[in-house]
Amino acid sequence: MTQTAQPKHASRAWLSPLVFVAHTRHGAVLLDLVRNRYLGISHSETSILQTLVQDWPKTAAHGPSPTQNQVDEDSLLSSLVAEGILRTDATEPRTIDSEPVSLNGVLVAIGDEIERPVSVQMGHVAVVVWALLSRIIALRFGSISSTAQAIRERRIANQKAGRGVNVAHVIELVCVFRRIRPYLFAARGHCLLHSLTLIRFLAHYDEFPLLVLGVRVDPWSAHAWVQHENLLLDTNPEKVCTFNPILAL
Repeated sequence: MTQTAQPKHASRAWLSPLVFVAHTRHGAVLLDLVRNRYLGISHSETSILQTLVQDWPKTAAHGPSPTQNQVDEDSLLSSLVAEGILRTDATEPRTIDSEPVSLNGVLVAIGDEIERPVSVQMGHVAVVVWALLSRIIALRFGSISSTAQAIRERRIANQKAGRGVNVAHVIELVCVFRRIRPYLFAARGHCLLHSLTLIRFLAHYDEFPLLVLGVRVDPWSAHAWVQHENLLLDTNPEKVCTFNPILAL
């Protein structure tokens, strides 16, 4: 019996369950939540992986592609499989899916464009302190993947219960958080802790906006913030417009 040869560019791999992709003008950046690391790849490598990786996001890379160097497909796949970035079978399902999030259009920042007079209660202070301590413990002794999974599960449970995000309530709570947070820790240089603490604080009041992780390549930087649709809860458009979202949950 004559066997039909597999096309040279047939899909031969899948992303590992906790690996996420953001396209950039240089190629792409991969986020590996298991190992809490980022990996940058070139346009040439990105073009190959778009063809060979079954679940690679098909969004076009930013900007024009430079002249591509010859890349050995087998060596590229083998190295990424060895690194745990790719897998050669799809039997293990993805446990976290990134939600759609956009930085296009008019973004509005709470605290800059929107501010509400609020009354800070001792109960608010207690919840912020508890949220901060719980996130410090989670980051120090847990993993970012388990933290991300917990955030996603609580948000999905809230959606299944038929509860959406109450924007007016969120604005009020964020203004309360902004009044308390400077007495506890500095936001500068601690964007992930800041965002996780805010997410946990809001979750206590049954509000579940998105935690967004983004990357930038010129110069290299990673950033975290909290967003609901076009509403930025702990940052402003100038600080996030240069970042490409890589994970939103």
